[in-house]
Amino acid sequence: MAPTFPFFAAFVIWGLAAVLVLTLAAVLCLFARSRSTALRLASAMVATVPGILAYEALAVPVAFAILSAGLLAGRLIESPTPTHITSNPIVICLTIVTVVLAAGIAAAASLMGFWGGWRAGWALASGRDLTTALQGDPLVRIVRSIGSRVGHRDTRK
Repeated sequence: MAPTFPFFAAFVIWGLAAVLVLTLAAVLCLFARSRSTALRLASAMVATVPGILAYEALAVPVAFAILSAGLLAGRLIESPTPTHITSNPIVICLTIVTVVLAAGIAAAASLMGFWGGWRAGWALASGRDLTTALQGDPLVRIVRSIGSRVGHRDTRK
C-alpha cells in the first residue's frame, strides 16, 4: 500500500461528507424555518477547507522533522545496504514508530483543522465577526502568543 493512500482515503471521506452536508443544507434551504441552519451548515463545511490547510501547513514541517530524525537514527544504528533492506529489529521498530508518529501528527492536524474551520464557519454564518469566530481556536492562540512575544521584545540596550 502506498504511503499516500490514507491521506487520499481521508480526502475522499471528507469529500463525501462535504457532498452530504451541502446536500442537506440545500434541502433545508427549501423550508423557510430552517434556512438559517442551512446557511450555518454550508458555511461550516466550506470553512473546513482553510482550517485543514492552515493546520496541515504547520504540521508538515513537524512531520518532516520527525521522519528525518527517524531516518537519521536508523542510519546511525545500521549503515544502509545496497538493497536498503534491514533485518535489525531496532531499526524496524524505529521506522514503524516514526511513520506512525508522523502520520498521527498529520491526522491530528487534519481533525483539528476540520473542527476549527467548522466552528469558525458556523460562527461567521451566525453573525459573529471573524475575530470573535476565531477567538477559541488553538492555532490563533499560538499565533497571538508568538506575536505578543515578538512584538514586546525590548530592543533597547
